[in-house]
Amino acid sequence: MSTNRGGGSESHALLNRLLTGFAETHEAALRPRAVNIMALENDEPEAEARDETCEAEMTDMRTISTLVSELTTSIAITVMICGLMIMALG
Repeated sequence: MSTNRGGGSESHALLNRLLTGFAETHEAALRPRAVNIMALENDEPEAEARDETCEAEMTDMRTISTLVSELTTSIAITVMICGLMIMALG
């Protein structure tokens, strides 16, 4: 029975794609908050009205961040288990 020893690089490529997607989403989600901060620093009155919306968005981002952290941990555990299985079979 032959085993694929190159699976680690495929796992890393998948993980890199997932993390890149998360980073792009995270950056896009935080951009409005950064704009709001800049507006507050420049004393723009409409910025205060947007502050509540930004706080809700940040709460959502914290939730998403927690879920991604849990997903990343699950992926790492899965990769470790696969590696152990490959070692056991090899």
